[in-house]
Amino acid sequence: MSLPLSSYNAFQPRHSHSYRLEVLQQPRKARLCSFKEKVDRRPIDPPPIVQLSCTCHYDACQQAFLYNPYFFLYATLTSDTDDTDINHHHGHSTTAGTVVQSLHKLKDLHQQGGYFIFADISVRLEGMYRLKFTLFEIVNNNHVKSLVSVLSDPFRVFSPKRKGVVSKKEKHTKKLTQFLRAMADFPGMSGNHAFSLCLK
Repeated sequence: MSLPLSSYNAFQPRHSHSYRLEVLQQPRKARLCSFKEKVDRRPIDPPPIVQLSCTCHYDACQQAFLYNPYFFLYATLTSDTDDTDINHHHGHSTTAGTVVQSLHKLKDLHQQGGYFIFADISVRLEGMYRLKFTLFEIVNNNHVKSLVSVLSDPFRVFSPKRKGVVSKKEKHTKKLTQFLRAMADFPGMSGNHAFSLCLK
C-alpha cells in the first residue's frame, strides 16, 4: 500500500535521516551485450537486489522511509578494483536496460523492508566489473540529492562465443521475477499482495 504524498509529508519526523544500502543478492556473471540497438540481451545473472535500511533510532523513521515516493536507486558500471565510473565507452553507454529503480516495500523476504530490484541490466564490455548503486532523493520537486552508495562484488562479463555457464537462479531471483511479472500483469495490485501471491 502506498501513502498519498500529503500523508507521507505529515508522517516524516523532523530530523536528519541515516540510510544504509546492502546488496542482498550479488551479481555473479553476465553475457556480453552488443552496442547495437536491436540485440538479444541477456541481463546480469542473478539480478542484483539491494535493500535499503534506515539506521535512525527513532521508530517513526523505520516506517516513514518505506513510503518515501521520492527515492530512486541508480546503477552504474565501475572498475572491479575501485569505484571509478565506466559509464561510456567511445561515446556509447556501457550498460543497457533499466538502470534506475524505485523502492518496493515488501514483507516476504526476511522481514518488512525496502528493496530495489534490477532485473534488466546488461553490460556492453567484456571483463571484470562491479556495479555501484547510489540512492537519490528528489527534494523541492526539482532538485536531486545523493544520499548513500554501495558497491557490488566483482562479476565477470563474458563473450557469447565463450562457453560460460550462467549460474542457477537463486531463491530470491525466482520469487522476485514472479513478483515483477505479477506487477506488470496487474498494475493496480499492491506490491505486498503481488509478492504474497508469488510465495504461495
